[in-house]
Amino acid sequence: MEKVPSLSGVQKMSSREIAELTGKRHDHVMRDIRIMLVDLYGPGRVPSFGDTHRNEQNGQAYTIFLLPKRESLILVSGYSIVMRARIIDRWQELEASFCRAVRRVGCWRGSPSDSQNGLLQHCARASELR
Repeated sequence: MEKVPSLSGVQKMSSREIAELTGKRHDHVMRDIRIMLVDLYGPGRVPSFGDTHRNEQNGQAYTIFLLPKRESLILVSGYSIVMRARIIDRWQELEASFCRAVRRVGCWRGSPSDSQNGLLQHCARASELR
């Protein structure tokens, strides 16, 4: 389920992928996400992380969530250690893929800005941790 990393946006993990990695039913993961978002942000103040997944076999559209790293880690912190480990390992894969894409594209010419330097330093630290 490897996705091309986005150089312009925030990396996200789908509720379908979380369900697959944790072995939980997708409807249970969706329920857990809804409860978590209300607990975190309050009723009526929940940010929109919703999206739609289209089933390739029958063309039906299903609601999913696309969670940034923070929210996906908060969600699975209530799951078992093995489930948490799978999600953390997947985030490390996503970040490594992003860093490879940054290096491959050779995004910046000339003097990089502070944010670009920060991104390059993050990629270097991520490489050292593996």
